[in-house]
Amino acid sequence: MSEPSFDPNTPPNPGGGWSEQITYLRDAVAVPASKGAFIQPAGILGNDGQYRPEGALWRKFRCLTTRPETPPHVHERLPGRWLWGGALSSDLELFLLEGTARLWALEHLGEPVRGVLYIPKRPRTGSHTTGYQQDTVNLFAPGLEIRVATSPVQVEELVVPGQGFGHGDIIRGTGKFRAAIQNRFARDISPDGPDKLYVQAPRADRRYLGEEHLEDLLSLQGYQSFRPDTRDVTTQIARYKAAAEIVVAESTAVHLMAMVSRPDQRVAILKSHKSRKIGSKYAHLRHFGGLKPINIDPIGREWFRSGLPTAQTIGEIDHNKVGSVLSEEGFIPPDTNWPGLTDAERKEAFDAYPGREAGEFVETPLSIRRRIRLLRRRRRAKRAALQTLRED
Repeated sequence: MSEPSFDPNTPPNPGGGWSEQITYLRDAVAVPASKGAFIQPAGILGNDGQYRPEGALWRKFRCLTTRPETPPHVHERLPGRWLWGGALSSDLELFLLEGTARLWALEHLGEPVRGVLYIPKRPRTGSHTTGYQQDTVNLFAPGLEIRVATSPVQVEELVVPGQGFGHGDIIRGTGKFRAAIQNRFARDISPDGPDKLYVQAPRADRRYLGEEHLEDLLSLQGYQSFRPDTRDVTTQIARYKAAAEIVVAESTAVHLMAMVSRPDQRVAILKSHKSRKIGSKYAHLRHFGGLKPINIDPIGREWFRSGLPTAQTIGEIDHNKVGSVLSEEGFIPPDTNWPGLTDAERKEAFDAYPGREAGEFVETPLSIRRRIRLLRRRRRAKRAALQTLRED
């Protein structure tokens, strides 16, 4: 991690620098993007027409909003004092990491603001906001208005905090951002739920077979299953606060969980796919809650549909491997031996998986080779153990 810089043309830094500064602008103009793109001309122009890079959105090492053209006419003026929220994404994870990144400044304002001013990351979404977005902002400041500018707007007074959170190194959060989470976020929500929680993947994100079998096995060990995508933000947070031991399928839920996590909790994350990296979720839990989550790759065999490209694989949970790790780490009793899917259970899972019109399930060649190598290693280990017994 580089040293903090006070130059807002450099990536935000968890160590501070411009990420912990607040800039106050009078009669600045917020300019939304005119078309959708990964990198867009959009942001803030000062009353002198100069671009204000303090308001840009950074994702890892890339600045995703760049200097916009000066609009020929600004027809709207927003009276009062407003907090700059930046680019608003409709994606839940991006909103949680980027749409909240400047709300830390609510802890440091001498005078209140009327609301949070955003510009849409995707112009086609317009000024629409979701209940999830409003509920999350309310957990910082109840009743705070969200305004989304879909055309250039001049603001009487615009408060522009540095980006204190997001993707990349800044996933750790600046000290001021973490303090704001500790002091403000969801403080009035009481713990409510079981001591042991299994957080399922959202239905739309399920990418592996055998989760129902996993839920049954965890239930026998006292874990209650919880589908976050069917519950409101308040209920989700109440569950995460109540649980002492959490097994969670990798999803956006991990980031919301990290916001209210604490050092005495234990968390195990099941990766959603073998090739995915979950470093940002690990770091979020580590730096906000002081946890050291256990990362488990739950996938054994991999399959594809005969009518689809082989790259679109579906993983099958290796229940024995998952059970062994959870047992070793103390989430379930020692020496627990979880059976995998039988052929009949696997066929039932195939039949229940959506998209049957895409063809039959076929095991990938790489999965077959891995399985054969594993069987050979197990046979060699068994022969070696028998040889040792004969010699004794």
